Amino acid sequence: MKVIVGNKVGRSKHMRMMPGGALENEKELSGPSSVYIGKKLDDHRGAFILEYPMDKGSVVEGKWDAMERIWEYTF
Repeated sequence: MKVIVGNKVGRSKHMRMMPGGALENEKELSGPSSVYIGKKLDDHRGAFILEYPMDKGSVVEGKWDAMERIWEYTF
């Protein structure tokens, strides 16, 4: 079995989404530091500021937090 996990992390652009919005009930949504990984990013592209923690196979300096989030999501 082969699984591909994207190399991107999204942080919400706004502190609060509109009531009844697609991300309203997410337990991860707790402010500007909210982090999303995986399918949720693809489903709601415009709602996030994207960050790419890897470049050419190496973790970019200062992006270790984002890379750890991807590993937590994966494992």
